[in-house]
Amino acid sequence: MAPLVQLDLELQVKAALVDLWYNRYPSVQRTTTAHSILIATLAHRYNGAVNKSAGQTSKQLLTTQKETLLVQWLIDLTEKMVPARVNMINSMAGTILAVRDNGSFTQVGSQWYQAFLCRQPGITTKLSRNLNRARATAFTSCLINNWFNLSWTTFERYHITFERIYNMDEIGIAMELINQSMVVALHSSADRYLQQPGNRNWVSILETINGTGSVLSLFLIFKGQSHQ
Repeated sequence: MAPLVQLDLELQVKAALVDLWYNRYPSVQRTTTAHSILIATLAHRYNGAVNKSAGQTSKQLLTTQKETLLVQWLIDLTEKMVPARVNMINSMAGTILAVRDNGSFTQVGSQWYQAFLCRQPGITTKLSRNLNRARATAFTSCLINNWFNLSWTTFERYHITFERIYNMDEIGIAMELINQSMVVALHSSADRYLQQPGNRNWVSILETINGTGSVLSLFLIFKGQSHQ
């Protein structure tokens, strides 16, 4: 997909060619001035030259239409919470080329996906995040709508106001652990350790907010002590 600036320039060039063909302006210079393009650009295009984007398209392994299908396939996988890896993109591109070449599978280069992503600004590479299958399968629009419908029915039946609706979030923090940080050490030494107590004590932090935006004070839960 070409950037918007290139698309605007291409439209201006095509409009200038039409005006030049129908002699809507008294001179070529007036035509280029009206469309804010260079005379050399209009002259090259008038003599049969193609724009850079169209020239590169002919050198691509996949046509624009096939790359659009590949993008839609990637979007479908993302919506199903199984986003494609880089090797899957290259493999699918080879499969599409096999259809073109009557079943002869063509292995694309290992770095082909980078040029493909440059041509498709709507998608990019990201680090994945793990999600348990049970949570992924439960995340459906039908189940979510049913839950909200049941919630609203319950609120109306028992006259529950937003002031009485609270949401709570919990997080656990390991005490006395040191995160990785930049340190200064000898170039020839491989030892760059930072000592930590390592007792692995955890603290739970609870935060609560209600439907009107009022928050409660943080609730901290430390490890208890046994008294004989």
